[in-house]
Amino acid sequence: MKEDRTSRSLVLVTGAAGSVGHFAVLHLTEAGCRVRALDRPGVEFPFAKCPGVQLMEADLTGEGVVEEAVKGVDAVIHAAAIEDIGRSWDELAPVNYHATLRLYEAARTQGVRHFVFVSTASVYAAGPQYQSENAPTAVANDYVRTKLMSEQILKEHGGRPTVNIVRPGLIYGPRARVSAGALATAPPMLRLFTDHMVTVTGGPSSNWVHAQDVARALVFLVENPQPHGQAFNVANDDPVSVGDMFSVALKAGGVRMHDPRIPFPTVLVRALKPLIARDLVMGPVNRVVGALYRLAVRKAGLDSPLKPCLDKEALDYALENWLFDNRLLKSLGFKYKYPRFEEGWLATQDWYEQNHWVPAGG
Repeated sequence: MKEDRTSRSLVLVTGAAGSVGHFAVLHLTEAGCRVRALDRPGVEFPFAKCPGVQLMEADLTGEGVVEEAVKGVDAVIHAAAIEDIGRSWDELAPVNYHATLRLYEAARTQGVRHFVFVSTASVYAAGPQYQSENAPTAVANDYVRTKLMSEQILKEHGGRPTVNIVRPGLIYGPRARVSAGALATAPPMLRLFTDHMVTVTGGPSSNWVHAQDVARALVFLVENPQPHGQAFNVANDDPVSVGDMFSVALKAGGVRMHDPRIPFPTVLVRALKPLIARDLVMGPVNRVVGALYRLAVRKAGLDSPLKPCLDKEALDYALENWLFDNRLLKSLGFKYKYPRFEEGWLATQDWYEQNHWVPAGG
């Protein structure tokens, strides 16, 4: 809302203590907006002392919470969600779907002008082609179902608030606990045994995206509202392959990578997926890696909030390309801070180490 900066517009950010949310709060305050930052009771608000920020500790599903949250608000950035593709509809829907609809209805009743909803680029089907915002959607799991159903309901409403939808690729960055958080735990676990590894390369690719760029896109759309129902992919310019992703993460975490370069074993992983995905296998595997990471953390004298976890739905990202066309938002003038995965991951690794979320790589 460029025209409203001087009047100190009030923007509600849900999920404000999260990886995307906290960056959104910081960018909004830099833009001259006041912010009402909402997240669950007991979470750490890294911007607690920032001028112009109102903290609201509340469960989004609580009675009367959304109605209180939108009072006096000009715009809403709705980033709160349970981001776990392995959970069921019953576990996800109260926050990801039902609370989203109640929040939008409360915003409409209060006369809020603009509503920016964080969805996911996983609403598209995997495949060799880049998916634009107009590509067909597909429901791969219950997490995607909650996001896609929310999108559909929000688009059906006309008038105010105008809804814009952001569909990020796989998110990584400071304070990220899912996907990126699990990836960051791999180097310290490997270093329990060795700090050397052959370089893995290739395999299926996907556009990841830094949390700060997602937040910057959200703020950009608050400042530049687009027609109702417009969706925008937010993803790195260059997709990264599974093998290269692991090699970048291991190297950043202090593992010495060596030749020969070996290709990521896509065919083998695909053949083993039916076995790996079984609960009888997945459960023990996650218990083992959890114990290894706790050992690595104890050796470093840390108390990390990260918990490594492999779920069967995540295997899909190691078997197929997930490619997202990011040109639409850029055509409006948006520019990425981290257009490539490697530079963004190095900054993320530094943050994890400096904040003692992972043992230092040395």
